[in-house]
Amino acid sequence: MSKKLVLMDHDGAVDDYLSVVLLMTMEEVETLGVIVTPADCYIQPAVSATRKILDLMGCSEVPVAASTVRGDSTHFRCYFGEMPLQSIDFRF
Repeated sequence: MSKKLVLMDHDGAVDDYLSVVLLMTMEEVETLGVIVTPADCYIQPAVSATRKILDLMGCSEVPVAASTVRGDSTHFRCYFGEMPLQSIDFRF
């Protein structure tokens, strides 16, 4: 049976690091790479943490890249004081 090819994209939150760990344990997939999108994170620390996780798991051949696309980080920016909570329109 051929392996499924996977290109993972994550936004640098804690749950995403766990997902990287779990993905690397799946024998039925071949991970082509991991992309970090700056939405809920500061990009360089998130890329660095992802690289360290892959290296510690013996998966140093899996490339890690920083995305140039900016994700929706409204709640992240509010939490870290870069944007006042009052400026958000919560109506849908």
